[in-house]
Parts: sequence; C-alpha cells; structure tokens
Amino acid sequence: MRRPFTLVTAVLVPLLLAGCVSSTIKPLPNPPKVKTPPTSSDVPDYSGTSIVPVKGATTTSTIPIRSGSSSIHGRVLSGGVPL
Repeated sequence: MRRPFTLVTAVLVPLLLAGCVSSTIKPLPNPPKVKTPPTSSDVPDYSGTSIVPVKGATTTSTIPIRSGSSSIHGRVLSGGVPL
C-alpha cells in the first residue's frame, strides 16, 4: 500500500509544482492579423470558359433503382422536446 502512494506522490508533486511556476512557459504570441478579402455582389462571368474533354473511357455505371428493405427510424429533439 505504501509503494503505490509513494510512486503517485513522486509523480504528482513535481507536476503540480511545475504548473505553479510561470517563468518556465513563455506567453503565446499574438495571432497574425488576417486581411479580409473585399466583398462583391458581382456574379462571375464564365462565358469565355470552356471545359476541355478528357481522353478515356467512362467508368461510372448506373445503379438501377428498385425497392428494398431499408428504412430510417428515429426522432429529432430540440431542447429535449420532439419536433
């Protein structure tokens, strides 16, 4: 019984004392100022932009939609009250 107590004390006391010393840790620097981009309500003009076709074969396939046995059960709560 005495050995675990001594081990815990030997680990915790230095940690607690290190936490009380303020000169061991330098304060964090101030965060850099972030320049916000100008806002605009103009819609971009993509009329001169085109999508270039890419060589290769199409690898996607269509999955047929059919009935199955999946279902979703549950309830939504807001502030402990069902919606």
